[in-house]
Amino acid sequence: MIDGQMISQDNVIETADTQDETTLEINYHHSTHIIDVTGTNAVPEFPISIIVLTVAIASIFVASLINKNRITI
Repeated sequence: MIDGQMISQDNVIETADTQDETTLEINYHHSTHIIDVTGTNAVPEFPISIIVLTVAIASIFVASLINKNRITI
């Protein structure tokens, strides 16, 4: 979108596309514009491995607290 209006696909050229990035060329009249690029795929802020590790550590911590509070006779 340029200045809040959709632009024609003819004005957007994909010049490079890899697994990590896409390079676009946008044709427009040279002046000051607001350009919005939107997509359907989002990159997660945290990798899934960090979330799994955090849950595992929290589970161990909770289990140790529960075990510590038990009284054996």
